[in-house]
Amino acid sequence: MKVLWWLTIVGVVAGTLALLGTLVANGAPQQAAGAAMAVAFAALPYCFARAVEGIRGERERNEKPFRVFATKRCPDCAENIRDEARKCHFCGFSFPKLDG
Repeated sequence: MKVLWWLTIVGVVAGTLALLGTLVANGAPQQAAGAAMAVAFAALPYCFARAVEGIRGERERNEKPFRVFATKRCPDCAENIRDEARKCHFCGFSFPKLDG
């Protein structure tokens, strides 16, 4: 992933040099074309690196296991809480201790 960011930095440097090259251009069309190339050199590698980073991040999020807990409903506030809870964290209701 670091390689893409280094390529982005190289693209920004190339874009800066292309933008400096527009200073010696002979007319407005050449200056506009040089400025467009400078933006493309800087923006395209950045967008590509961000897209790859987003795809990798999404893949890592999907690979993490999703934990599911058994729940019970609080009789006072009707909120769902974990089965192991002895006290409702919404309203403070204390559940009776179960001997088992």
